[in-house]
Amino acid sequence: MITFAEVAAAARAVAAEKPDWIDVRAVRDLEPRYVEHGKPCCLVAEVLTRLGWSKTNLKQLDHEPGRSGGGIKFAESRNLMLRRIDPLGLQLLDYLQRHQDTARTWGEVVADAFRPEPSSPYWSRADLLGKPWLEPGDQQRQ
Repeated sequence: MITFAEVAAAARAVAAEKPDWIDVRAVRDLEPRYVEHGKPCCLVAEVLTRLGWSKTNLKQLDHEPGRSGGGIKFAESRNLMLRRIDPLGLQLLDYLQRHQDTARTWGEVVADAFRPEPSSPYWSRADLLGKPWLEPGDQQRQ
């Protein structure tokens, strides 16, 4: 089982190496892809590669039944490999994909994943709804 801590560490490592990287497909508003020109091409694909996923596993997401065109959104996938990832890790990966698909840099997306939303000076548990891995008062949960 791939733990949340392993997913978080891999995400931080990818963001540290490519902090200014932006998914070109997201900029062009194209369907998501996990592999392009034989290489991982999005933040989630890079993280999954660090966690041991092969290019073949990633391509399965691109060609998952029920979708035409590009790959499937991570949260919609029925790929059996996902069962090997802790549910909290899956939620983090989904968060990362949704936010990198808005054409933000990978460094910004990963940093934002581990800090509470600055939605109010009266930060509360309600701000955690989209980030269940954070606890009130925790800036970064490992």
